[in-house]
Amino acid sequence: MTTTRNISPTIGEGVYSVPDAAKILGFPINKVRRWIKTYWEDKFTGDAGAYTWGEGRDRGFNFHTLVELIAIYALREKDVSFHKIIEARAFLQQELNVEYPFASKKVMSDGKKFYFAINKTALMDVNLKRQTSIKKLVEPYCEKLDFDAIDTLANQFWPLGKDRSVVVDPNHRLGEPVIAGTNISTDVLASMVAGGDSVEMVADIYRLQPKQVQDAVDYFERTHVAA
Repeated sequence: MTTTRNISPTIGEGVYSVPDAAKILGFPINKVRRWIKTYWEDKFTGDAGAYTWGEGRDRGFNFHTLVELIAIYALREKDVSFHKIIEARAFLQQELNVEYPFASKKVMSDGKKFYFAINKTALMDVNLKRQTSIKKLVEPYCEKLDFDAIDTLANQFWPLGKDRSVVVDPNHRLGEPVIAGTNISTDVLASMVAGGDSVEMVADIYRLQPKQVQDAVDYFERTHVAA
């Protein structure tokens, strides 16, 4: 790979902390912190540059790293070793010629085609015993992703599903969850409702549909419970 990664946030790539990622994906914060340290900081970083920026617990990363956490979650939940995951990602980078293989359409758009490297010379389709279980873990998240048809990398994540209004898009508010088609933060809407305003009043203020405001409230309640 010849790509050089930035060591600071770039407009359009999103900015996420470990707590941000844990809330958006619904993963335990301690696992996300450990995975970022184990993989993107200790093992994945090489001559091309760093995947994270900042210091200590304030370290951040971009949207494609956020999406790649989904693959790490699925593989670790099925006890795939750290060594095998590191080897798989390195192989997929070369095989697919993409910097973030676990965020690529070829890997994540279809659970049946969720590939991972068995060694440096072969890939195995996910259709055997353990791989089938991995497919079942990844599939619900695949269905929440949209992909850029040009470079085949994920460009949107719908945490509540595509039938709801909340979207995580690195091109809007640095990747903060917003109402689709707007720059309106879900936190702003949910905080107004929590403060006593009705869903209908908030919708009228922001020229939204009540369902969109309710989606923001539902998302806030889900992430609040997860936290």
